Amino acid sequence: MHRIQPHPKLDSHGNPEEGPAGGASVRVAAVRTHGSVLAELAVCRKAVGVGVRDDLTVVEMTGEPAALQSALLRTSGIVPPQPGGSAGSDALRWARVTDSWAVLTGPHAAVERWLRLARERGRAALDRLAVRRDGLALSVIGPRSAPLLASAGLHTEVSVGGVVCKWLASAPIAILGEAADRYLLIVRDAADLDSVRAALLKAGQEHAMSFVGSDSLAFLALAERTTLASPRGMEAL
Repeated sequence: MHRIQPHPKLDSHGNPEEGPAGGASVRVAAVRTHGSVLAELAVCRKAVGVGVRDDLTVVEMTGEPAALQSALLRTSGIVPPQPGGSAGSDALRWARVTDSWAVLTGPHAAVERWLRLARERGRAALDRLAVRRDGLALSVIGPRSAPLLASAGLHTEVSVGGVVCKWLASAPIAILGEAADRYLLIVRDAADLDSVRAALLKAGQEHAMSFVGSDSLAFLALAERTTLASPRGMEAL
């Protein structure tokens, strides 16, 4: 039987809000940003910005390759990507990290709609998999994105639309290439967020890295189509 875990509610800088009982489900250290959307956008244009994508829900599916392929065929509405690739449908994006591990990312409402439809259309297929919502997504944006990832020990070239699995601060990370200067990092367990951000902050000291807030990320998300269509990447903003 598949299980679906709740997604922690985060504040504007990616820190969990307190729940009804007065405590957050995950303790995350506060991070500094420039405090100004214009300043944070400048960081993303000239150096590299990192921010928690609290506008996205992450759903992870793992299981036998044949069962995973069947579930993707029945529920995604698209031709499932091959391992190491990704594909999009409306507001949703599927990443096939390995033959037995797939990740869905998208706005909360769109993912909730998919979950409802998936239960109706592919319950039998989903029941053969482990379905989790323990993960979080971080955007790494700017011309120094690739050098930052390399300094963090993520020595790999990820093509646009490609996805690879690496380890950072003892945590498994799926890295999705969104553009030449833009990556989406999927942290499989929100409990690892502190250590992952600390590792990125340490590696980013030589690259003028800064954490950016949700307002800046929302602006960049609105401009994503222009960014992806432009060979100049962030310079187009």
